[in-house]
Amino acid sequence: MPASLRPVPARRPQRPAPGPRGTARSRIEAVLEAAVHEFARAGWLGTSTETIAARAGISQPYLFRLFGSKKALFMAVVARAFARVVHDMRAALAHPGGLAPLLAMGHAYFRLIAEDRDILLVQLHGYAACADDDVREVVVRGFAEVVGLARSVEPDDDEVRHFLAVGMLANVSVAMAATDPASTVRALQVICPQDPALSAGAAVPPGAGSATHPLDTR
Repeated sequence: MPASLRPVPARRPQRPAPGPRGTARSRIEAVLEAAVHEFARAGWLGTSTETIAARAGISQPYLFRLFGSKKALFMAVVARAFARVVHDMRAALAHPGGLAPLLAMGHAYFRLIAEDRDILLVQLHGYAACADDDVREVVVRGFAEVVGLARSVEPDDDEVRHFLAVGMLANVSVAMAATDPASTVRALQVICPQDPALSAGAAVPPGAGSATHPLDTR
């Protein structure tokens, strides 16, 4: 049979190859998740990008392709931490459970840092690194968003200052509680005894330790 008359085998439809954007986005998310934990533990200068890359399951050169530098990655992690704080505060304002706006925001923050210590520690490392102009800009922007949200629901500047002061007290208290869940919760109970979510039966995990904390007055 002449070649021109031979039947041509049907070609299977080919699925389009996944675009690089989707892959890059998932890798960026994996790196950020890994970096939050590592920077929370050792800070900007004390953290190795090799350790972050290994935790994220990628190579160190690829990490730098995604973020350019360790400093840029640290700033992204700090910005992400503040964004999480604002997100949880906004959610609390949407469903305040009968609480005044600032109190609802404060309770949401207390629960966040009690449940996710890395969020707290990344913020503290961000404050500590503010000698760097670029890092300071990220921290100021994040903190200003918290302040702006507070002012949007409370016109009294004294109340806003009190809200921020109690938040900073919570930061220090939870930081001093180290990794002991019971001590963390008791410190927050002293600061915010009205919060039912921080009641001893609801918040202290069974078998939790009992390390001494400066605010633990029991």
